[in-house]
Amino acid sequence: MVTRKITSALAAVASAALAATLLAAPAQASDTGLYGSPDPSADGVYRQSLAILGLTAVGVEPAASAVRWLVDQQCADGSFQSYREDTSVPCAPSDPEAFTGPDTNSTALAAMALQATGERRAATRAAQALIDGAQESRRTAAWPYNFGGTPDASSTGLVVAALQSVGANTTAIAEGKRWLRQRIIGCSRKYGGALRNDTTSPAASNFATAQGLLGLTDALPVTGPADPAGNPDCSGPAITRVSSYLARTLTRDGVLIYSGFGGSDYGSTAAAVVALGEAGLGRRGINRAVATLERTAAAWISTDDGDSVGAAGWLLMVAESAEEDPRSFGGVDLVRTITGSIR
Repeated sequence: MVTRKITSALAAVASAALAATLLAAPAQASDTGLYGSPDPSADGVYRQSLAILGLTAVGVEPAASAVRWLVDQQCADGSFQSYREDTSVPCAPSDPEAFTGPDTNSTALAAMALQATGERRAATRAAQALIDGAQESRRTAAWPYNFGGTPDASSTGLVVAALQSVGANTTAIAEGKRWLRQRIIGCSRKYGGALRNDTTSPAASNFATAQGLLGLTDALPVTGPADPAGNPDCSGPAITRVSSYLARTLTRDGVLIYSGFGGSDYGSTAAAVVALGEAGLGRRGINRAVATLERTAAAWISTDDGDSVGAAGWLLMVAESAEEDPRSFGGVDLVRTITGSIR
């Protein structure tokens, strides 16, 4: 009798624990509509936004659940962080020391993706959060990765691109472009036309240069094929100078390298192709880079945890800009890579 009572009690405890586990598992439920199988904790919003921007670039409507997932990730103030496991819990303050909380890159990409899918209210709220988080000085505005941190050109480029996409405050756009222009290295110097990433380092940064040109142009979202002229010389307007650096670097190497670290930076290469296309410059560099991206597409997308939908999103934007087949880009069906990964 005692044994039977103990067994019944243990069963009741186990049943209660199972019920509590099921009720306390909002992460699985909230991930309905998320593209990609890898753990989203570091890049959920970022990759979802790129996937949506890639699909819309080639005329494929993202799943309604994918758009809803992104809307639901938005913080109360309009910003976005990398990922909210439980959207019922308010976003923590941005922490530039720990690189946690809302960040400008997730917010900027989400704003563009939401605008592209007709979620204008959410996109406008995201744009306003970016404007509110600007660091202004001497008729310039700049943005760091985490709100409150040190401004950098790569983040500022993405933010300015987002503000242009949403049609937000023109003063903030003009001030952001002015700050970006101040980061350009003079044409007579080594790496002339490249951008420095921030005010603390004089070194050229390929990452900052590619994303900086996204902001100096109106490159995102991609809305059609580009018709670029040849590689320009480093002279004249800022867009021409920055384009000259990217075009000659891509013509020589076929890919941008992580500045200071080495290794191929395919994401920055894709961003450079899209930005150069919008600038209407750098045909030789674009062609060489597209050939590299086609050759390496399968390897770049593939990860140990599953296909990278963020990489596929960038490649879809490249395919549209360069008039390549999005369903057979380097032998990869980029559309299926994203749409077939939805949770």
